[in-house]
Amino acid sequence: MILSFSVSINFSYRWLKTTEIDPVPLPLGMARITRPGKHATVVTYSAMVHEAVRAADRLAKEGWEIEVVDLRSVKPLDMDTVIASVARTGRLLALW
Repeated sequence: MILSFSVSINFSYRWLKTTEIDPVPLPLGMARITRPGKHATVVTYSAMVHEAVRAADRLAKEGWEIEVVDLRSVKPLDMDTVIASVARTGRLLALW
């Protein structure tokens, strides 16, 4: 399943103000697991990472542990991290 979503400039500005920035940048093509989980994997990038983490936090209150993978770059794509995450959870949601 692929979901498309337009992000307004106002939302992007709010997101930047509330997002922690890593002190050490990772090289292109290296994804990171933003939030660990075991029931499903959400793969996303850019401003949608913040939304995915917020949704995962809300679902955690209902007992769902959602893993959020921040791709950080689409090309090159870190398929190893994505495949390892989906192997653990058994479910994938791509959020664009």
